[in-house]
Amino acid sequence: MTDQTKNASDTNATRICPCPKCFSLNKVPNSAATGSKHDTPAKCGRCKEDLDLESRVFDVTTQGLQKIILNSPIPVIVDFWAPWCGPCLNFAPTFKSQAKEHGHLALYLKIDTEANQEVGSLFNIRSIPTLAFFQNEREKIRQSGAMSLTALKTWIQENMKSVAS
Repeated sequence: MTDQTKNASDTNATRICPCPKCFSLNKVPNSAATGSKHDTPAKCGRCKEDLDLESRVFDVTTQGLQKIILNSPIPVIVDFWAPWCGPCLNFAPTFKSQAKEHGHLALYLKIDTEANQEVGSLFNIRSIPTLAFFQNEREKIRQSGAMSLTALKTWIQENMKSVAS
């Protein structure tokens, strides 16, 4: 088996799940999310906090966002939003739907710019919602404004292609 084949099969069998406490990245089986509620919860390999295997969109803090961007082996797609923003709230189900369908290909993160006010200046966020696509510790592209599910899928697919090439 070549390294490329092995990596492709690993991606399908597992996904990355950030810890809600320490934001360490944990590799978990894709099937773990469909396990019985009576099973022992998956734990973070670092701090032993329970992992949220049901979620495909993860809320983060500024420190968590920075840590994940620096350590993620897969693309990171971030929704910068605020709870008072109507377009942000309307876009949230679209973002969640995309993450549910393709959560094994990228990490889908949300950061509340109201609760994490320093994130706006750190990432030069001038409007919300803003989506940013990160790969290999760098921001590749961003998009301001809410999108339809079709537009979001297209935007992500185009950026995934540019990362692969």
